[in-house]
Amino acid sequence: MFDWICVIFRLGPQGKATFCFAGDLARTLSGDKKVMVLVGEEPGSAARLAGFDPNKLQMDRVKKLLAVNSEGLTVETRTYTTGTLPEFPKNSLLVDRHLAARRCGIPIMVPFEESGINSRSSRGPIVIPFGDGLSGVRAGRLTLPLAHTLRRSVIFYHTSWREPGVTSEDPRDHMCTTARANMHELEHLASLHEVPATSVIEMTDDTAEGILQCTMRSRASLLVMARRLKPGIGCYVTRILEQSPVPLLISNHPDERRLA
Repeated sequence: MFDWICVIFRLGPQGKATFCFAGDLARTLSGDKKVMVLVGEEPGSAARLAGFDPNKLQMDRVKKLLAVNSEGLTVETRTYTTGTLPEFPKNSLLVDRHLAARRCGIPIMVPFEESGINSRSSRGPIVIPFGDGLSGVRAGRLTLPLAHTLRRSVIFYHTSWREPGVTSEDPRDHMCTTARANMHELEHLASLHEVPATSVIEMTDDTAEGILQCTMRSRASLLVMARRLKPGIGCYVTRILEQSPVPLLISNHPDERRLA
């Protein structure tokens, strides 16, 4: 599914938990169980001139982390200049919270407080919101192989505005043509991947709040959203990132890195 699970080395308990989450993902999703640890380097450090090399100290910390947390994994390290965006290998997924709001061109998994994709007691469904654009279908294409591997069902979630002149109280009767077509395509893709799927259509005043309520109500184990190439102010992904009570998988547009 993914050739590499990437993680940026960060100090502290959260950094360790993020690495453990990445390792668990690699064991679950990557056939070769490969993890790429990206380590930031300080260029031209004045401290190095004084006989102290902070980059060597950083690599020593990485080695200590790997010594006790990398059993069964194939781990490689790659350095990048601190303050820049790392170069990620092809067909990779990044586990990180700090870069989740940036454009980086690859999917990003943002853990909540978990140490692994299966660490929650709940094996609830995966929620995939969709609208009348292509981002929801892109999120579905990314997620359905994952759902099949994890043996999770999915919920395709959509909020619809009330259509003028339509008196029905059924939210499906208020869906626009493109949203309805996207729902049918997602349901077809789920069938192809042999993933149990349910479409939930609601009318709500706040789309982001509706997504969160559906996530909690269904006891979901993962929420997946796709960021558009040029998201506007009030992007749903950004709002959900700040409030999601479950891990969030962000499907970034593959062409967006050039806009970073």
